[in-house]
Amino acid sequence: MKNTKKIIATLLSLILLVSISTTTFAKTYTGKTWYKQVLNSQSGTYRVKTINPYGKEAGYKTKKRSSYKYYKVVDINKDGTNELLLSTSKNGTFYGNSVLVLTYYKKKVKPLYCFEEMRKNAELKGKNLNICHYGSDFANSRSYTLKNGQLKINYRLDYYRNAKTGYAYCYYKNGKKVSYDAYKKAVKSFWTGKKVTFAKIN
Repeated sequence: MKNTKKIIATLLSLILLVSISTTTFAKTYTGKTWYKQVLNSQSGTYRVKTINPYGKEAGYKTKKRSSYKYYKVVDINKDGTNELLLSTSKNGTFYGNSVLVLTYYKKKVKPLYCFEEMRKNAELKGKNLNICHYGSDFANSRSYTLKNGQLKINYRLDYYRNAKTGYAYCYYKNGKKVSYDAYKKAVKSFWTGKKVTFAKIN
């Protein structure tokens, strides 16, 4: 009888150990390579904040994983968790194209932003993601930092023609008006990061 109890106790201990090990393995696998699951999926959809071709927030839109043919895996803020950038084209720039940024936060895939029709390749600089939109009479450059599952602007440069000043060009750094020379110097310093390049999704 005692031997039977010992055998049962041993079996239960083994079952518990295997269960714990399996659970730990699953969490580790999901946390480290979550982006592979996204890349392998053709049915995923994401409700995400969108930046329009003018560099303005355009509310939430639903984006389909199947629309994106290129990708980049990078740890934007160097916290040990990779982000996934999905692109509709090799560069993600100009008409009809977009870049969707996803991260893994609190054990879930989280869409951060979708940038539509960027006019310049995104860049990584330090722990920031740099984005640019421009047109014939405007340009805005934004540096985003990732913290607590949120992608937020921490630096910005703008120029546009102002109707209040006879459509003269106005230049801004972090919302403060600056001279043309100061703006050009800031832009030159801003675009010194590493260009984001995308690989084809197999």
